[in-house]
Amino acid sequence: MTCEVCGIGQRQPQQVAYSLRVADQLVVVEHVPASVCDHCGETSFSPDTVERLQHTIWQSRSPVRVLETPVYEFAPGN
Repeated sequence: MTCEVCGIGQRQPQQVAYSLRVADQLVVVEHVPASVCDHCGETSFSPDTVERLQHTIWQSRSPVRVLETPVYEFAPGN
């Protein structure tokens, strides 16, 4: 399927990592099925996948692992 954003690339099924900031935590969900443009990288998810993402993020279950993530401040001139 031709990408509706760039109109050039083709959408391909891939598994991606989805990240979201919840309160003061960065949450990452790996191996999420998505449709990704091979030209511009635009990524979209099916409604079922979005529902499963929401359920995964908002339920209180233990993560499979925890990552330590550096945080940088974007400063002009650096």
